[in-house]
Amino acid sequence: MKTVAILLAGALMTVAGSASAATLTRGTLGQVETGRTLFADYDTLTPAPSAFSNSFVFGPTGASGQAAPIDGNMPSNFYAVLGGGFTTYTFAQPVSSFSFDAGSLDAYNFLTINYLGGTSQTFDGSGVVGQTFRAIFTADGAERIAGVTFSSDQNSFEIDNIAIGGAVPEPATWAMMIGGFGMVGGAMRRRTSKLVAA
Repeated sequence: MKTVAILLAGALMTVAGSASAATLTRGTLGQVETGRTLFADYDTLTPAPSAFSNSFVFGPTGASGQAAPIDGNMPSNFYAVLGGGFTTYTFAQPVSSFSFDAGSLDAYNFLTINYLGGTSQTFDGSGVVGQTFRAIFTADGAERIAGVTFSSDQNSFEIDNIAIGGAVPEPATWAMMIGGFGMVGGAMRRRTSKLVAA
């Protein structure tokens, strides 16, 4: 898969900047990148959004006047945020990157990346070259993404195949892992001591 770097100004335009930032690249429509896990495909896996309004799962043909399929060559369900609606996904663990298939993006479609720590970054669909593509966002540096919000002022913002990558374990998980390694190390040390003494 050839990924072409896209300047943020040339694809999804930044609406409101912040100290947190993500880099956008393009991928191949319908293909989840290596190293990312499928989060929602709207056919077999539909995690409930943490918050939503006026947004729905549509069948492969969409609904005239409301939502259009992302690509006629992808006969699958997709998700659409209609005019005045939004949907927010909060990831179980913060991630370093996420991606999704984007439909016919317009200036009234908005994506907000919600970072760990409470900052956010919003993009709109103005200046997009081509109407359908795979959008891949990677957090800069040590920044982590806690979730994303898709919203639209008009019909509609179509998305599919959301994937996430680089999940970071919660502090409690790290503590359990370190404690587990310590216990294993201690058990191995005791066993070695007994073998030497015998």
